[in-house]
Amino acid sequence: MTTAIRCGTLVDGTEGPAREGAVIVVEGNRIAAVGVNELVQDGAEVLDLSDKWVVPGLIDLHNHICFDGDPTHHLDGDPGSMRFRSVRNMRRLLEAGVTSLREAGAPHGISFEAKEAVEAGIVPGPRLFVSGIPLVMTGGHGWHIGVEVDGADEARKAARQQIKRHAEWIKLLATGGVVTKGEALGAPQMTLDEMRAACEEAHKASRRVLAHAMGPTGIQWALEAGVDTIEHGIFFGDAEVEAMLEHDVYLVPTFSVSWTQSQHGRELGMDEHVIAKATQAAESMFECTAAAARAGVKMAMGTDAGGPGVNHTMVALELELMLKSGACSTRLAAIRSATAVAAEVVGLADELGTLEAGKLADLVALDADPLADLGAFRSVALVMKDGRVEVGG
Repeated sequence: MTTAIRCGTLVDGTEGPAREGAVIVVEGNRIAAVGVNELVQDGAEVLDLSDKWVVPGLIDLHNHICFDGDPTHHLDGDPGSMRFRSVRNMRRLLEAGVTSLREAGAPHGISFEAKEAVEAGIVPGPRLFVSGIPLVMTGGHGWHIGVEVDGADEARKAARQQIKRHAEWIKLLATGGVVTKGEALGAPQMTLDEMRAACEEAHKASRRVLAHAMGPTGIQWALEAGVDTIEHGIFFGDAEVEAMLEHDVYLVPTFSVSWTQSQHGRELGMDEHVIAKATQAAESMFECTAAAARAGVKMAMGTDAGGPGVNHTMVALELELMLKSGACSTRLAAIRSATAVAAEVVGLADELGTLEAGKLADLVALDADPLADLGAFRSVALVMKDGRVEVGG
């Protein structure tokens, strides 16, 4: 089937200007052409979005689909509840304009099951790139949902186990974090040797590695070990920025979770230790990320949805904080951090991230202009994934 989409204003995800009155021609699940009205041929189905702003489908690079952000049952270990939440959360993500997602860690193999269900058409959801069960040191950050490893051999085996389940990414917990009680924020956890062993296994199997890394030592070790992205990234300075540039890694700050916990933690009923550490993290994240961006470190968007206080409808907040923090210098750069740049992170820049001929037909129609106000992402009118309308229409 051929569909001609009439756009009010097209923000195509490239660095070029927005285009009024553009037409996108979709054949099957791919974009055949992008141009003007003359592209609309007799017999084509016409999708009229002439009063909307059209952008590429968003890619959330840090998300936990099996949790819904409610602090009262965060890390609830019941697999059945997690599976039902995953189905609901994937629907919410589509409604928020997220058509692709890197799942950043889930217990019980739930992320693998969710991917299989989406690809089989059993449940609706974004295109999933999964990391499976995170690797943590014994008693380390996120041990409730991770596989605990001690020593390089155990880390190597744990990485192999995730690859056996067809994980596209391996998740490492390099440092302490905010939520886990009794640990220092940003303290080193997994060792250099452990992370290096996991990275070796991932890379020889053509997989990639993301590292939760919130302190300078853990960030340096993760970079030396060979990770592909640094997640969160606080308390770092010039040496770590230089190392990120040297190793050509992406930084995925995930502002929403620490910002929300610091600003609204008490009304959400969070523990005081969480609020205190989140406040530290939020302040440092703004300062460090802005410095890294000025130096040329590549920034990509991840919400950390599922973390306490952050549900799967809060993409607009993350984009706003990407701009407010200085991680992105313009609204277009913030949009690109969740589209074109995010597509580079998952290794699919030739398939996703911009609305150009030959790419997969993933797009979002908004009721308002995102180049004037990123809050426009709170009003999603239509979502297309793989050439099929999933929301609206």
